[in-house]
Parts: sequence; structure tokens; C-alpha cells
Amino acid sequence: MDKDLIDFLRERNLPEENITRIIDEKIDAHIIVLMEDSSLETYIPLYGDRIAVKNFCSEKTTHRGNKKESLINKLKKRLGKVDSSYKDGASSSHLLGNKRAEKTTRKIELAWMHKEGDHSKQVRVQTGGGVRNIELPKTSTMKEILDESLDLFFPGGKSKRGLVQEFDFELLDFQQEPVEKSFTLEKYYDRSKIRSLRFHLLSIPKQLNARLTENKTPRTEDVIKIMDEVDNISDEKSLNSFDEAGAGESVNNIDTMSIDNEVVFQFFDQNYEIEEHNDGTLSDPISCQKLELCIHRGNALMEMISFFKIPDILSASLDIKIVLPNGKLEAGEGSGVFKDCITEFWTSFYENCTIGSNFKIPFLRHDFQLEEWQSVARIIHKGFEECDYVPISLSKVFLEEAIYGKMVSDLFEDYMQYLSESERELVKKALAEFSEVDEDDMFEFLDSHQCRKKVTHENFRSVVLELAHKELIQQPKYVLDCFSPILKSIAYVMTPDDLSKFYKHSEATPKGIIKILTFPDNMDSQEREVRQYLKTYIKESDKKTLRSFLRFCTAIDIIPPEPNTIKVQFSEMAGFTRCPVGHTCGRVLELPKMYENFPSFRAEFNSLLTSDVWVMDII
Repeated sequence: MDKDLIDFLRERNLPEENITRIIDEKIDAHIIVLMEDSSLETYIPLYGDRIAVKNFCSEKTTHRGNKKESLINKLKKRLGKVDSSYKDGASSSHLLGNKRAEKTTRKIELAWMHKEGDHSKQVRVQTGGGVRNIELPKTSTMKEILDESLDLFFPGGKSKRGLVQEFDFELLDFQQEPVEKSFTLEKYYDRSKIRSLRFHLLSIPKQLNARLTENKTPRTEDVIKIMDEVDNISDEKSLNSFDEAGAGESVNNIDTMSIDNEVVFQFFDQNYEIEEHNDGTLSDPISCQKLELCIHRGNALMEMISFFKIPDILSASLDIKIVLPNGKLEAGEGSGVFKDCITEFWTSFYENCTIGSNFKIPFLRHDFQLEEWQSVARIIHKGFEECDYVPISLSKVFLEEAIYGKMVSDLFEDYMQYLSESERELVKKALAEFSEVDEDDMFEFLDSHQCRKKVTHENFRSVVLELAHKELIQQPKYVLDCFSPILKSIAYVMTPDDLSKFYKHSEATPKGIIKILTFPDNMDSQEREVRQYLKTYIKESDKKTLRSFLRFCTAIDIIPPEPNTIKVQFSEMAGFTRCPVGHTCGRVLELPKMYENFPSFRAEFNSLLTSDVWVMDII
């Protein structure tokens, strides 16, 4: 393998197991240039890394193309089609009809999973695990693959997890299901049609295995089924059937509970009881407990709503994990992940569940009933409680009605922000000089808002206020009734004046963002130049770009509350490795100090913010 490429991968902090896999599968610079992005993603998960590596390989192969034999010939050699002694382009038929040349082995991947409690985790390279690539005869049995796995992960009969005799072992197939013991490796390949199979060695501590066998208490998935039947947790997250425990029964010695492997409830008490109320509903006392929620990137809206249907989730401590489209967990953890998840939820909520321009109002959907709207209210409450996040794109008077039970702000001003830009200009023009407004435009505006009055210059403002009250308060009244019982407790810690100030100071504006940027005290000329590029970029950005910028730096799309600073640092990144980096937990923006000009800076930042593929890979 090319040492320059390997060194470059390590400079990008690519996991060592990924680099080992690239080396084992002989993926060099020439092949990387030809690979599709979806194929390269399995070896290099981060989008920025893939772009940098492809550019590096492209430049490398361009400069050395005349010094090496053609890529086509190299690939043919690897496939056994060309004799290495032949010149470029010469073909060979010396292998045709040679039965001894028929391949009798297949490559497979082996990984190690360790069972802890009711769930299993893959063991990383640092602790003796990782993914190993080996080649075995096609006729290998599952028993032989199991033995090979034990030799790899338990060399000499021991590992960092313990001695081999301390565990029971199972072999799982590529779907993490127990293998068919009668199958051979060749039969698995024929059945799956997968290019490269992966098998998992599952280690189960013998003490845990014995305790699970002796424990006669209901299964955790059965307890979750009770919640599912009562709370109607998302149809997309169907759960296992409930067949051993009944409502109101005590469930003892439960350490963790999981919903379809997507949410884990960790209980510190040894007894867990489902309480039945007089109206037949059930509640689960998870107060002061820790919940681990796994949210799939791109599906935060429905998954968050499903999880927040549990009423007592507001008093639980949440640990959010983000699952990438490739099934892997993002490396980020802590408050930054929760903020990013909340931001993704509201971005999707605005698009799918609201109407309006700058200010938005929830609209009624047939698939959103009482439970769904109450779940949204709990998300508002939890976001405010955990990270002072308020969805300021919702109309202010709407939130005031939900929290305080009354309007405090100016209804007309909110309605103007609710209208589209063209409608807003029409209303302003009509208020200033009613006779100058085009009659067709006025009729279209009034008709689209279901106005039933004849308007004149004298009554136009009062009619607009009536329309505003209808669309901002009356139409979402059902949603307000769902929100109010949950959000009214916010009134004890945030007054209407506080809420108004929050809207004013949290909005993503160029002036507000520049104000919270902090720079090093001693900057050289290059750093001062990049500082000016950054300020110019912020000043000329639209509101959507500004929100993306805030999310990139802080994990939320509003100007954060105190301490509300974004610390700008400079690095020596240049060439293909040059890329701004946002450290959301510490609110740090790391900028390269080498830019040719402002257009280069702007183009690079725009490409980054519009990609929507940011991944938290720094803990």
C-alpha cells in the first residue's frame, strides 16, 4: 500500500480499524478515485474525510500516472486476467480452462459482540475487538468459523474481557441472528448474495447466562408492550407481543428496558411497578431515572414524538444517541447531541406540521391526535429545561396562549410575520393608501384567508386583526388545549417579558451573531484577514444560512443564552485538508488561516453549511 495515502488517512484521524480494512482489501489511491461515494462511505464514514481523500488520491494519481502501469491492467492482474510479465494491454489466456485456478476460498469479516445486561455491544479494536478479515475454504462449517473467531479474539484462551472459559459463545450471521448450523460458508454466500459476509462472535458471561435462565420475571419487551398498548407509540416502532406480565404486576430485577433496540430505560430501583389509574390509563414512574434514546438521523420528528408520549419523561435524565444512515452511532455525546437532536426535530416540525412565513402556527393533521400534540409540548418543555431552547419560529402570541393562557404581545405584528412577504407588503400598502392597492390582489388575499366581510380603508385594520386572531389563536385552539397543561409550569420560571426578550435576543441576525464571536487577542495578518472574511460572510448571509451557521457552531439554530459566545480559533490547515470545524459542546469554531480570497472562503463555508451531512465525531 502507498505509505503517503496511509499517512494522510491517519492525519485525518480515520479509525485504525478502517485503515486496516483498507490495507487488507488493497484499496489504493487509483481505486479510491473510481469508487462511488456510497461504496467509499463503508470505509470512510465522514463526508468531509471522503472529499479530502478523493482529492488527495486524484492529485496523486494525476502526477504519477505516467510512471505506473495503467489502472486497467492493475485491476486485470488482481483478477488474474493478465500475466505480470506481459506488457501493458497484453492479454493472457493461460488461466482459461485451468480447473486448479478455480477459487476455493472466500473472504469473510469477523467481529466480536459482548452481551451486557439485555443488550449487546460491539467490542472495539482498542479492547481486542474490531473487524478482522480472513479467508476460509468455501466448505468451512459454522463450527469452524466459530473456532476461528475464538482464536482471533481470544488468542491463547484469553482476552481483555476475561478467559475463554468464563463465557458462553454464539455465532451470529450478517443479520445478527444465530447461524444455521447445517450451512457451510458457500451456502451462506449463495443464499445471501452479499459480496462480503460478516459473522459476529457473541460472548455471554456465564454468570449472566445462568441468571437470565433462572430469572422467571417477565421479559423487558413484555413490559414495554404495556406502554405501547396504552400510549400508542409509533406504528413504525411495533414492539414484541405481551404474553407474560399483566398490568399492575411488579417487575423485579430489571436493569434495562428497550423499545425495539431504539430506547433504553435504565432503572436504579430494583422494583418497577406499572400504576393503573381510575380511567384505565397506565403510567410508569420513571422519575429521576436515566433514559437512553436512539434517534435516527433524518427521522427525529416521528421518533422524538413517539418517545415523548411517556408523561414522566419530563422528570427523567435523557442520554441521546444519534444513529447514522449506515447504522453506526455518532461519536458525539452529552448536551451537544441533545441540542442537535432538538434542532433537527424543530427543523423537520416546521416543514411538516406548520404553516406561516417567519412566524409559524401548527396546523391540524389527521395523524396527530391528543397524544402526538402533548408529546410535542413535552419536547418544548424538555428543550427549555435542559438547554434553554425555545422554538422562536412559532408565533409569540401562540406560545403566550399556551404558557400563560393569554396574549401579551402585539397580535398584529405577529400576524405580519406570519404572512408571506408579498402579502405583508400588500397589507402595509393598504394601510397606508387603500385606494392604491390592486383590486385583484386584494380580493385574492382576502379570499385565501376566508374573509367574509367587505373591506374599506376605514375597517381594513380591524378586519386584519380578526383574521389574525382566527389564524393564530382560533384555528390552532385544539393544539393550544393540548399544549397548555404541560407548558403552563414554564410560567413560574419565565415571565411574558422574559419570553419577549428571548425572542428578541435569540433570533439569528448578522449583528447578533457577530456580537457573540470572540477572537484570539494576538492575531497575525492572515488571521485578521480571515476574521474579516467571517464577518463579511455573516453580514451577507440570509436567515436560513445564519441558522445553519449557529447550528454548526453551537448545535442549536438560535443565539444561545448566557454564556452566549462562540470562540473562534485558527489552525494551519491548508490544501485538501482545509475545512472549518465546529466543536458544538465547547462552542468553538476552528478556521483555517490560509485562504486566497473572500470568494474562496464563502464558497467553502456555503458548501459546508448546505451539505446537511454534519456528523459529531469529536467527543
